[in-house]
Amino acid sequence: MENMDSLNVKQPDFLTRDSSEYTPEVIDYIKQIIQNEFAYESAGSVYFDTGAFTDAGQNYGKLEPGSVGNQSLIAEGEFVLWKKSKNGELTWESPWRPGRPGWHIEFSAMVSNVLGPLIDIHAGGVDLHFRHHSDEVAQAEAYQSSHNYDADDDVVVLSPDNAVIDLVNHPIVNGGPHRCRRDGG
Repeated sequence: MENMDSLNVKQPDFLTRDSSEYTPEVIDYIKQIIQNEFAYESAGSVYFDTGAFTDAGQNYGKLEPGSVGNQSLIAEGEFVLWKKSKNGELTWESPWRPGRPGWHIEFSAMVSNVLGPLIDIHAGGVDLHFRHHSDEVAQAEAYQSSHNYDADDDVVVLSPDNAVIDLVNHPIVNGGPHRCRRDGG
């Protein structure tokens, strides 16, 4: 929170719990996507069905320019909503098999639980634009949630060691000047 203050960013009104505390909500969210016929269970895991989503008139991959309607992306685009556990992994009980939520579903279920079915702005880092954000949007729409705008921000580089293009000084974060890439990459 100190970094937010030093950057003049308004503090949040609400902070969510750890994503693992939302596992019951995630399971209910997945059940609804299955009921809406956009996901299926296979061998204890649950997968999002991008083909069914596209067949229903939705545009999977719509956040990635040029990917809408790409049949190879749709065929390869199925992603896990619930992954059955391997021995020794952290696990929760579910209607399918003991397992854990897929990466994308945790965020959609948390947002829906905290903010409701319609949010104004879906935001995140530009480095996660496709695939993570596209998968979040698809499963939210399959669940019957939506958002009005997408806003992907760029990355603040806290160590200039790996940033080599057009570095400029930016506000002080954690007590020292840091650098950002001006090229948007």
